Amino acid sequence: MAASPGGVAHRRHGRQPRHRRADVDGMRVTTPPRTVADLLCTCEPPASVAMACDALRRGILTTADLRMAAATARGRHGAERARFVAGTCAGRPYSVLEWHFHRRVGALGAGWRFNTPVHDAEGKIGDVDALHEETLIVVELDGHEFHGPDRFQADRTRDQRLAAAGYVVLRFTWDDLTHRPDDVIERIRRTMAHRTRLAA
Repeated sequence: MAASPGGVAHRRHGRQPRHRRADVDGMRVTTPPRTVADLLCTCEPPASVAMACDALRRGILTTADLRMAAATARGRHGAERARFVAGTCAGRPYSVLEWHFHRRVGALGAGWRFNTPVHDAEGKIGDVDALHEETLIVVELDGHEFHGPDRFQADRTRDQRLAAAGYVVLRFTWDDLTHRPDDVIERIRRTMAHRTRLAA
């Protein structure tokens, strides 16, 4: 069967099990977890990570779907890569930049929440990339995709509301996370220690 525009046809011997296939507009296709498994097995990071993050952000997939995809890939070439991506996306990163941060934040201990809403007396301030609730530290990751020039004023206004509500905001860039990750973690660690002393 020829591939539809923008699609790729796959030929495999034998029929796909019923739980791995679905019908869309009369065309038999693989289910989302099986399709993700195929992509995770065949695409190298960061392409596979970008695909997983985008699907999580859009709500197309859940972390449970990623785990199922990794299980579906068992025994195939690329299965170890699929397990790696599924495992490192457990915190639901919405971008490759967030993925880099999630992989390292474990060194700071527990208590972190990701892509979580924060409120003040006026209502919802917004969803922050990462929040350490005990110390009220907010980490924002400034990638070009979501924090371009048109977002500059909105980000500054949000930072002001966060500060007024008692939060401290630390902003890091792609360059920070990919070239100076140890400095990022150490800066957050020092801020956490300082906030803990203030609260004592």
